[in-house]
Amino acid sequence: AHPSRSTGFAMMAPLFLLPSLVTLALAAQSPQHPAYDPGEGKVNKEHIGDGVTLADDPEFAKKPDSAIALEDPGCENAPTPGWPQYRLSLMAYVAQDWRDAAAVALDWMKDHNMMQTKIMDDMAKTCLLGVISSIYYLARFSLEEDQSWESAVYLVRSMSGYV
Repeated sequence: AHPSRSTGFAMMAPLFLLPSLVTLALAAQSPQHPAYDPGEGKVNKEHIGDGVTLADDPEFAKKPDSAIALEDPGCENAPTPGWPQYRLSLMAYVAQDWRDAAAVALDWMKDHNMMQTKIMDDMAKTCLLGVISSIYYLARFSLEEDQSWESAVYLVRSMSGYV
């Protein structure tokens, strides 16, 4: 066992964090904030300029694309038809040989013009996991079969933009 386990240090370590957590909690309630209202004991957004905050900006009120995409991870309701069938065929091929799944992914991406960044970005807004899976299989094939690390790096960087 690690020496700290025998001394009980690991159990006490979180106690060292307590003073800093208390400080943070008190700072959050600090009357130093320009909109702090001592009568209410909190920051009052009505005291900030004309009462408008970032939360009132329509850009901040919109639901993020990633949240929309993750509500339907199987892409059952995606506007592009065929995602559910593609997902099922991809899973079936992966169970037998991932290389076949990579070929299916390449065909799907070509058939749907996903080699164009704008189109791929639009598809990722409604089927995020489908786009990520497709790119993953292409990157793996590029690296393991084609021995093209440059292509694999490009694809992984593209994929990381969605993750």
